[in-house]
Amino acid sequence: MNITRITRKNASAFLPFIARNTATSDNEKNIIPLGVIDDKGMAAGALTARITEDQVDILSLYVRPSARRQGMAKALLQTLEDVISVEDFEELIAEFPASPAANAFFSSAGFDLFEGNGTYSFTLGDLLRSPLYQKHIENKRTIGISYISDLTPRKLKAVDNYTRFRGYDPKWSSAEVIAGKCFSCMLSERTGDCINIIWLDSRSIRRLVMLQHFRALAARVLEAFPDNEDVLFRMNFVNEEMASKIAPFLGGRDHFRQNGHLINAVKILKK
Repeated sequence: MNITRITRKNASAFLPFIARNTATSDNEKNIIPLGVIDDKGMAAGALTARITEDQVDILSLYVRPSARRQGMAKALLQTLEDVISVEDFEELIAEFPASPAANAFFSSAGFDLFEGNGTYSFTLGDLLRSPLYQKHIENKRTIGISYISDLTPRKLKAVDNYTRFRGYDPKWSSAEVIAGKCFSCMLSERTGDCINIIWLDSRSIRRLVMLQHFRALAARVLEAFPDNEDVLFRMNFVNEEMASKIAPFLGGRDHFRQNGHLINAVKILKK
């Protein structure tokens, strides 16, 4: 087993394990991307973390199933702690869906665990069959929603406040940018045959705008999965207020299913 820094030269081997726009340390100076290589010289997993003012946030930590229970995740985490030990950070933070294995791993690594927001899911069929969504499609009214991958450099700067601290795939994400200002965005990424909605600004977002973001994402999904209404959407940042806003788009709470909750894990670095 060997731990290595992920750079542009070796990033392609580790891309399956990490969020697309946090792939290498060449992208941003405050990103720490680490990869683990197994005894056969194959990429087996990765960890990415982001440095903020006084803390380090673990963005992703993944080891492929066939390489688990060999201490690779522990080695990645320990290497991260060694890297950041030279700085004066106060906390190391992670957020992940609750599970016995993940809870036990972070607890054994010295993290305190706290229950966070709920994790929810729905299918493409739930969205397409929703009366509210169908009414929106029939209306054919559109506003300035664009895929982030299609934005000009000037417009990309406008969405920086939303995107800079989150891993996402620009191809699967959308933003409402008007006159050089971003009014709303939905950040997503595809993982296999699932779509992870990472962030949706819903604090002041209008219903029509939110529907437009869902419509743009549904169009991408239909391109990638023609005639497959069982494609699963996952949302891991939902609180009760957001759930009450999103459920009507899907025909009610029966179609917006809570699967569990997130765990906020915190390790105090300063003693």
